[in-house]
Amino acid sequence: SASSLRLSKKPLLNRRNFSTSHDGKRIGIIGGGLAGTALAYHLGKLGRGKDVALFDQNQLGSGSSWHASGLINQLRGSSIDKYGVEFYSKLESETGESVGFDQCGSITIARTDERMTYFERTLTKAKVSGFDAEIWSPSEVKKRFPQIRSEDIKGALWIPKDAVVTPSKAIRAMAKAAQGMGVKIHENVSEASIRSDGKRVTGIDLAKDSFGCDVVVNCGGIWGRSIGKKANVNVPLHSIQMYTGLTNSMPGLSKTPIIRDPDAQIFIREKDGQLLIGSFDHDAKSAFDVVPDKFHFGSLNPDAQHFGSIFKNAKHVIPSLA
Repeated sequence: SASSLRLSKKPLLNRRNFSTSHDGKRIGIIGGGLAGTALAYHLGKLGRGKDVALFDQNQLGSGSSWHASGLINQLRGSSIDKYGVEFYSKLESETGESVGFDQCGSITIARTDERMTYFERTLTKAKVSGFDAEIWSPSEVKKRFPQIRSEDIKGALWIPKDAVVTPSKAIRAMAKAAQGMGVKIHENVSEASIRSDGKRVTGIDLAKDSFGCDVVVNCGGIWGRSIGKKANVNVPLHSIQMYTGLTNSMPGLSKTPIIRDPDAQIFIREKDGQLLIGSFDHDAKSAFDVVPDKFHFGSLNPDAQHFGSIFKNAKHVIPSLA
């Protein structure tokens, strides 16, 4: 189980005792969310595990990853999207850790002719990349998923191998596998600053120790801009508010696919017998000018008025929500 994972508590490594291989470059990763742990895992797979250390200022996955929606989609039609589905489908068997992987498929609704043209292009890219996709008429949508309102749509794109995952579980699984390949992981590391000689990175300085490295990868997520400033690098990143809501438990949701309506700016997925409703919000509000250092497992104050328009669109897509 995930509780069996034991993170390294040994003193941090320095230049003298840090083992090297390949080109000899030591790599420090700042941030232990989905991006940071995935990078550590894949560097381990490349045989670089003993050259890598990952640092998180709190617990792994305690930033924005803990409430991520967990959608794994191939809508862009790229080979990397296809790889993502394949990767997460095998992660549980490789690590022995449940990651909540469910290959439920996805249906993306089109309300305009322009959106249908985009779907045609996506279908072409899907064939090149080697993953399955189909374009459905409104009547086909109604036949396959009668819970979706279909009389006012142009059609939909069906991708049967799209999936969902539980982000927190996936992080623990990747961390466990990365450690098994030699990566050192350190949690509750505060006050990290990036050291350089004026030309290149030389290490990461911490409150009570230091770590010598040749490469630093900023995987800080919502803290990425602040981390960049410590190295005099401007990261064009700003945190915005994103609201999601859960319905009450509803029967018969086990076969519900991911539902996207980009023209209405919403997505819907099944989660533990409920529906999770979220938004691709074009009018999102700023969350912070500067993200607080202690905003771990944090949530924003509810904004019923803002979420009301999101829920209104969701009820239009699935009338039974009304």
